[in-house]
Amino acid sequence: MKTEIVVALVGAVGVIGTIVGTVVGARFQADGGHAQAAAARAAADTAARAAWHQTMRDLRWTVLSAYLRAAAEADEADEAAHRTGAPADVEAAKKAFHAYRLAYAEGELIASDAMIPALTTLNERMQRSHHEAMRRAPVTAAMRVLEDRRRLGDSAASRALQRLEDGMEQGLAQAGMVNIARTALRLVPETSARLYGLSIILSFGDAYEAIIDYASAARARSERLTIDRTRLVNVIEHCAS
Repeated sequence: MKTEIVVALVGAVGVIGTIVGTVVGARFQADGGHAQAAAARAAADTAARAAWHQTMRDLRWTVLSAYLRAAAEADEADEAAHRTGAPADVEAAKKAFHAYRLAYAEGELIASDAMIPALTTLNERMQRSHHEAMRRAPVTAAMRVLEDRRRLGDSAASRALQRLEDGMEQGLAQAGMVNIARTALRLVPETSARLYGLSIILSFGDAYEAIIDYASAARARSERLTIDRTRLVNVIEHCAS
């Protein structure tokens, strides 16, 4: 009887051990499954973040490259308006600058915080350059008309230009130059010359010097713009690396 009881107890212990082993093994497997799932989620999150950052880098590069192209095109159009003062060139500069502004708005939205200062600086440079082009283009047109008339032998246009040039050489203040300009325009009685000359009166000072020595003024503008554009490109490349 005792032997049977011992055998039964041993058998029971074996069954219990098997059950406990199964439960413990299942628990270990469950824990391992959770760990694997957690590791898989972490890996997926890391991959998603890397993909998002890469997408943003690509998008920024695309948008900001388009912005830089628009800036270059607007600058070329502004220089043409500076150089000729022709109505067609002025209108083209306005259209190019409108396209530039749209490109800048897109760039501002996509740029990272590190890019904003350089982007803003270049935009301010572009704004000033366009403003100068629009302000000086009529002066250029006026000077071209007077110079063309002088080459054709128009003595009135020749005397008008001479008075303007003398006034600039004397370094007269704005008010003095306005008086000289008005006096000079009286030498050219045609209405068209008076309308052109009005822009000279309204836009004297550095505008006149920039027109007389266009090449030097254009070179200075280009150098300043190149510095700001290069700074932005360097920031973009640094953020993309």
